[in-house]
Amino acid sequence: MGCGSYYDRRNKETRTVTLTFLAPELLYDIAQWAYIEGDLMNDQGDKTPLHAKHETQDAIQDGNVELVSRSLTRSFAECLNMLYPYAREAVEDGYTRDDYLRRKQKYTAALTVPPCYSDSTVELLERLVHDYMVFKALWQLTSLTDPDKAGQWQEKWEEAEERINDAKYMNYTALRRPYYPEW
Repeated sequence: MGCGSYYDRRNKETRTVTLTFLAPELLYDIAQWAYIEGDLMNDQGDKTPLHAKHETQDAIQDGNVELVSRSLTRSFAECLNMLYPYAREAVEDGYTRDDYLRRKQKYTAALTVPPCYSDSTVELLERLVHDYMVFKALWQLTSLTDPDKAGQWQEKWEEAEERINDAKYMNYTALRRPYYPEW
């Protein structure tokens, strides 16, 4: 039943794990980071871009929240693609989509994982996906309000993306034993 390199991945036994990300929690983190980012904007006296500063700090206020909501929806879809083997769901015949803005109250991912999948790995994935969504929204926002700082948020979401890809197969690492004892 172990998930090491000997686990038969064709085994049909699975477990369902649901990850739920609440929009108010995501928006709260975005607002906190955005406020700090705006507060740290370079104060250049009369040349201070006050409009950019308050646009950054007001990330979840009217006017900006739609941009942030679209970013959250897109980044969540990206996360589902990153979690592909576990998060795939078949589409129904005649399925259609449009680009109408739907502000979700929660983002839910139903993962189908092997029975030996670790609780700590699920928790790590939950936290990494949360961070990815927050950092991606902050990157999009700062790319408009303070392009010089947008790179730091891009580095953060790229790191989260890399860690998600590493963590999803964490239980499938091969056990390596030395050929001879190390005395």
